[in-house]
Amino acid sequence: MKIDDNMKSEELISTETECLQIVISKEEVSLKDYSVPLKILNQVTSDISSMKYYRERIDISFKGYNDKSAEIWEIPEVRNYVEELDSRFPYWLYFLSKDGMGLSVILKCFLLPFLKHENEKELNGGRLQFYLEERGFLAMNQLCDLTNISAEEHIQMTHRLVNYIQQHLSFMRGI
Repeated sequence: MKIDDNMKSEELISTETECLQIVISKEEVSLKDYSVPLKILNQVTSDISSMKYYRERIDISFKGYNDKSAEIWEIPEVRNYVEELDSRFPYWLYFLSKDGMGLSVILKCFLLPFLKHENEKELNGGRLQFYLEERGFLAMNQLCDLTNISAEEHIQMTHRLVNYIQQHLSFMRGI
């Protein structure tokens, strides 16, 4: 569902959308304009009911890069955009769907691009672990605590994340 970025959190929830899709244009990336995605993301963190409702129900994508041969996460402007967006909104592991590709793109933006498969695990495994331990899990745990998610739900959420990472980051398979 495409939403109006002026919608209030109650209006977003009332749409009962299964997945909130945030699409970032090439123009927004070029202009380093974070206003629309941040406005939406800040709305879903504005109250406990929105945080609970949109847990693992958001996906994020980039449009306007069909003319590029590189993967979206390999494009320097996109990588820089994601890093800056992450500095303002670190809650990807909590909110992003484990069914879409958005979380994979976000995570890969923190990894080294253009590596041979045999070097990925060695070089990017540590980078991924650092991001998860020093940023991602801290933010996810903060919202889990804030929304009073049970220990069992938290464990299940973590398992879904690990399965997602193993499925979408080939160098992590079998770990």
